[in-house]
Amino acid sequence: MRINRTALLVLTSLLLSAPGYAEKYRAGNPDTGSDVVIAKGDIPSPEIFRPVVADYMTMMGKQTAAAEYQLLLLQKALAAGDMAAARQAYIQAHYDYEVIRAAVVVFGHADRVINPHAGYFLSREQDPKFTGFHRIEYALFAQNDPAAAQAAAADLLRNINDLKQRIAVETLPAAKLVQSADDSIELILSTKLGGDENRYSRSDLSDIAANIEGARRIVSGLAPLLSAKTNETLRKQFAGPDAVMARYRDTRGQYAEYEKLTAEDKQQLYADLTLLAESLAQLRAELKIDVYYKYRNEP
Repeated sequence: MRINRTALLVLTSLLLSAPGYAEKYRAGNPDTGSDVVIAKGDIPSPEIFRPVVADYMTMMGKQTAAAEYQLLLLQKALAAGDMAAARQAYIQAHYDYEVIRAAVVVFGHADRVINPHAGYFLSREQDPKFTGFHRIEYALFAQNDPAAAQAAAADLLRNINDLKQRIAVETLPAAKLVQSADDSIELILSTKLGGDENRYSRSDLSDIAANIEGARRIVSGLAPLLSAKTNETLRKQFAGPDAVMARYRDTRGQYAEYEKLTAEDKQQLYADLTLLAESLAQLRAELKIDVYYKYRNEP
């Protein structure tokens, strides 16, 4: 049965004439019940999560500054004609960014301009919107073009600086921070384990290590809020991929090219990281944070 426009207007008028309803409607105040909150967007984090979030935001700022520093070293190396040093600075800068990348996606379109792949665009590498880390990577490892790498680095530095400023004044909802631990591992399973992140430098193993470290830092911050059993389970589950990755790290802390990863170790990483991701996905339930970012109180 259809309700005509006039009937809808009359119904709305009657609802808004109810005592108190119109004021709440205009103010955007949510209705609340004994155990339900209808939230408009993300609601503030409870007090218990605030120190964890604050510490993480500080760490995000440091990681962004570290990536910025490596990009400046990259520019200096290019100016000196040292392509090898510039390439290593790229790998380290991208590592520093990947540690926090899962959380960066909360900050609007930041990741889309900092870390887009050529495959996102119809003209691929020739598209003017192809910028950021992978544009530098393409210039350094595929084109061997110092001038193009310099221009791309200058552009990326502006976006990194913008992200750094946003991190300094904004914050993350606790639920999205918790989710970022799982998301960080999913970044490995979806792209890096197949060698699809750094297609020109072949430095995906470095980024896999960065994503594992990113998830670990979130878990470390949450550890006081988790049960002893959960902390021990996660400790053991991180140990598996750590052991595999250690086989590909040299004495300088640098990782081998992706092609050095054996089929056996790739399968082991997939199994270990899938199990870890499943455990991390359960943290929202243990911390009483559901997928709608509503914080539930004990009965």
